[in-house]
Amino acid sequence: AKVIWVETPSNPLLRITDIEAIRAAAPFRSTAKDQARVIFVGRFIPKKRVSDLVAAFAELPSALRERAQLELVGDGELRQELQSDVSRLRLEDRVRFRGFLQPDEVLKAYRDADVFVMPSSETWGVAPIEAAASGLRVIVSDEVGCAEDLARFTPVSQFPFGDIAALRECLEKQLTEARMKKPLLCGDWTSWSYGALASAAASFLHESCLRSRAATSSNRLSPGRWSRA
Repeated sequence: AKVIWVETPSNPLLRITDIEAIRAAAPFRSTAKDQARVIFVGRFIPKKRVSDLVAAFAELPSALRERAQLELVGDGELRQELQSDVSRLRLEDRVRFRGFLQPDEVLKAYRDADVFVMPSSETWGVAPIEAAASGLRVIVSDEVGCAEDLARFTPVSQFPFGDIAALRECLEKQLTEARMKKPLLCGDWTSWSYGALASAAASFLHESCLRSRAATSSNRLSPGRWSRA
């Protein structure tokens, strides 16, 4: 897949993926299989909250969990801790650590999955867009910026950031629906080019910078801020 790097005020190298290349790689999907697959793609660091996903997966009803697989794509400082969590929760046969994958391998992993999860807090979030373009259902925290736009194209569930019980409910809902419904690629993706995505992301970040500057100026000029005690 083609990757475009876009310069923005707050992020000099914003990664934008060619949606058309992803769609070409996965034009159709099939969920008619014994096991539904949940996938996470990212670094194993505290900010990404991968442990929340593992904990939520462990709390799924046993009948649903036994017919689901969790795939963790990536690597990082928390890998050993996550592997210990998986062992402690007796999920060794349900959770698979895929390690770091090249972009083309990530797209193949998306094609084999049913539900994508991003439990972290992200200003925008490119991975959910890649997953949605690959035909996956998407679960993100309420602190992922692209969620509202994604809802036009694929079923999106949101949960309060850090709320494991709510994440478990989203998993149960999306996994159940994934097993019942036909293959999907929702919405008109012709309007979602990487150029449109770059423009939307840059505008979002620019507006965020303006709001931040306005708030800083307001604080500096706040009455009494410089008064003596």
